[in-house]
Amino acid sequence: MKQNLSIVLTILLLGITNNAPAKPYAEKTDTKTVARMLGTWKDTKRDRDIPFLICYPKNLAETKDPVPVIIFSHGLGGTRTMYEAYGTHWAAHGYVVIFPQHPGTDADALATLQPKSKSKLDEIIAFTKLFQATATRFADIPFVINQIEALQAGTLEGKQYEIFKGKLDTKKIGMSGHSLGAITTQALAGEVHHIPAKNTTFTDPRIIAGIALSPYPPLSRENLPETFAGIKVPILYLTGSNDNFLLAKPEERRIPYDHSTAAGTLYLEFQNANADHFIFVPAYQQRERAAFQKIIHDATLAYWDAHLKQSQTAKDWLRQDLSNELGKLGKLEQK
Repeated sequence: MKQNLSIVLTILLLGITNNAPAKPYAEKTDTKTVARMLGTWKDTKRDRDIPFLICYPKNLAETKDPVPVIIFSHGLGGTRTMYEAYGTHWAAHGYVVIFPQHPGTDADALATLQPKSKSKLDEIIAFTKLFQATATRFADIPFVINQIEALQAGTLEGKQYEIFKGKLDTKKIGMSGHSLGAITTQALAGEVHHIPAKNTTFTDPRIIAGIALSPYPPLSRENLPETFAGIKVPILYLTGSNDNFLLAKPEERRIPYDHSTAAGTLYLEFQNANADHFIFVPAYQQRERAAFQKIIHDATLAYWDAHLKQSQTAKDWLRQDLSNELGKLGKLEQK
């Protein structure tokens, strides 16, 4: 009798039962607690301007301990404000979130990256331009992290930056992005690329966790274990069963997860006819997609709390409650 009772209690504690009620992770975002800053940083070494948006808690100056920092990289044709809703949500819960805009792959550059015609040559030229611009955007992230360190040290010129001095935990930096931003996240986390040269890496060890919205498989499917062996940090991969945008089939978007080995790595797949590439763009949301955004907000915040704040409550919620909140909308796998 005692043994049977023990088994039942264990099942309940592990959240294995399918009848457990959904338990949202966080309350609705209070946007009044969040401040924002727009500006442009100059990378003098590359003669490159990086527009940015920073979302941060209004009470940052009053915080006792430095807070974690998140970098978010937009998708192809995106802007620094397109995904601001995520920054507002995370900042409301104690993060500083920086959205760099990547010249060359942003909204201003989108037309220049299109093939001039349907000829194979023009397609190759367009692809080459896109990859060159993508490699350039990879290099934006270490520059942004250098700026984060300068903000923390108080060495950036400008009175507007004074609020960040001594308030940023540069040992707890997370990286996220959507689509091409997910590719950027995977690259900075350690994925190996074979263009422009074999075994090219863009890893920045200052990043300790990642979230990839609509992750991408590599162009080459050879040596996949070696391609992802450099990813040593946990990543939450999110996609949808109808996420078939630009060169990746829905079933291929799990390839990065399948070959990532860090403990705490998660794979969340929304399984719904509306679960396409754009459920991750807050600006594109329609009423039938609101349920996706609620889960995305909960799952991503819990993931940051688990890996940037080392919250046991967040770790327990990811393990026990996220599947219940997903319900029939998707599935969750964990390592």
